[in-house]
Amino acid sequence: MRRARVRSCPWLQRFTNGWLHAALEGKAQAATNSTVHQLKSSGFHSQLIERMLRNLTRIIERLDWTPVRTQWTSYNDSMPHVADDGMAKSQFVRSVFASNRRELVWDLGCNDGRYSKIAAEYTSTVIAMDQDHACIDRLFNFASTKQLNILPLCVGLANASPAQGWRGRERTRLEDRGRPDLVICLGLIHHLVLAANIPLPDVVDWLASLNGELILEFPSKNDIMVKALLRNKHDQYADYSLANLEIELNKRFTICRSESLPSGERTLLHAIPRQGSNGEA
Repeated sequence: MRRARVRSCPWLQRFTNGWLHAALEGKAQAATNSTVHQLKSSGFHSQLIERMLRNLTRIIERLDWTPVRTQWTSYNDSMPHVADDGMAKSQFVRSVFASNRRELVWDLGCNDGRYSKIAAEYTSTVIAMDQDHACIDRLFNFASTKQLNILPLCVGLANASPAQGWRGRERTRLEDRGRPDLVICLGLIHHLVLAANIPLPDVVDWLASLNGELILEFPSKNDIMVKALLRNKHDQYADYSLANLEIELNKRFTICRSESLPSGERTLLHAIPRQGSNGEA
C-alpha cells in the first residue's frame, strides 16, 4: 500500500524546529550523565540535528523583510528645499573627496546613503550608520546588489554600542572599531543637540576624538526641521548657533571651507583636525 505524500508545511517546519531546539535544550539542562549519551538514547542523533539545521537554513534564506515606510525613507523627496540643498551637498561632498583619497570613512546619520555612495567612489571602505532600520535595510540591499564598498549599520549614536563581554574586550565600543580618516556628519547635529539633549561642545568633542576630517552640516533655528524639533519643547539651547559651533570647532579643528546651502538656513563646513588635538570620547 502506497503512503500518501505529505506536502511541506512552512509553519509546521518552524514549529518542529522550535520544538526540537527546546527539547534539546531541556535534555541538556536536565542531563546528569553524559549529554551525548542522553541525546542519543532519546533519539536525537547527529543526522537529525544536521537535518534540522539544513531546514532552518532554508527557512532563513527564504525570509524577505519589507520594512514599512518611515519619516526618513523618503526624506530627500519630502520638501523642495531638501532636494535643492541635497544637490549642493552632493557637490560639496564630492569636491572634498576628489581632493584626496581616504581609506576609511564614517557616514553618521547616513539616511538613504546618498553621500555614502559618493564617498565610496573615492574610499576603500565606508561605514554608514543610521538608527532608522528601514533606511539601513534599503542601503544594505542597494550596496549588496551593486557590490559597493559600503557597510550599513543600524546605530543610535546617542546610545552607541558599548564595550561588552569578558573585560569589555570581546566586543569593543564603537569608537574602538576603527579610526575614520573622514567623518560625514550631515543632517545630524541638531538631532543630537536638540532631540538627544547632548550639549553642543560635547558633540564637537566626540567628533574631534575620532581624529578624522569632518564634513559637517549645521541647520539654524530657522530651519524647518529644527523648528519641528523645538515645537513641543522649551528652547533651552542658547548655545545652539553657527557662531558657537565655529568657536568649538576652532578649538580642535581648522575650518578650511564653509558654504551656505540654497535654503539659506543650513551651512556646510569642512574641518581638518589640528595635530595633537584629539580627545577622549
